[in-house]
Amino acid sequence: MPEQRNSTPGDFAPQTLIQQAATASLFNLQHLVNLQDQQTARLTALESKLRKELGDDHPKVEQVQQSLAIANQLKQSLQTTSNRVARRPKPICNNWVVSGQVLNQEGVPLAGLRIRVFDRDRKLDKLLGETKTDEFGDFALTYRDRDFAQSGDTIPDLFVMVQDAQGKLLYTSKNSIRYKSSHQDFFEIILNQKPN
Repeated sequence: MPEQRNSTPGDFAPQTLIQQAATASLFNLQHLVNLQDQQTARLTALESKLRKELGDDHPKVEQVQQSLAIANQLKQSLQTTSNRVARRPKPICNNWVVSGQVLNQEGVPLAGLRIRVFDRDRKLDKLLGETKTDEFGDFALTYRDRDFAQSGDTIPDLFVMVQDAQGKLLYTSKNSIRYKSSHQDFFEIILNQKPN
């Protein structure tokens, strides 16, 4: 019989639910990494066995080698994604997190770009913070209620700007404001132009 647990009002607070969802997502991603690791180990053992039985040039060996190469790529991709998700800041009470990734048109991550996050207001846009992209093109910025509440907002309306090292504007989402943002927002930005 399943264990019954009494819930408290705090169990359903938005912040609690956000943290639980983030933890579950990371747990599931790490589980996929483990499953893919097991699949890669099975294919490696099968390749070794078939090489001994059939020789290096046999079509079955070549087929397993192709599958193994794909499995290794998927394993590496899952591990990289898991590592990136694990190091993203988690929102805590009265904190908000904006994270994302900046890529070029070929899908290559862009490092060292300046990211500025704003709250769009009727009179004056409020800078919530700035950061830079890392070697994976990732960025994350944490800000607090007090950073946007002075203008009477209870929920920020976000836009981001991307600049190169010299300050040249490469991208802005000012024309597509993210109204009523959540405590954790993600932006995937694909640049049309090359940064300097």
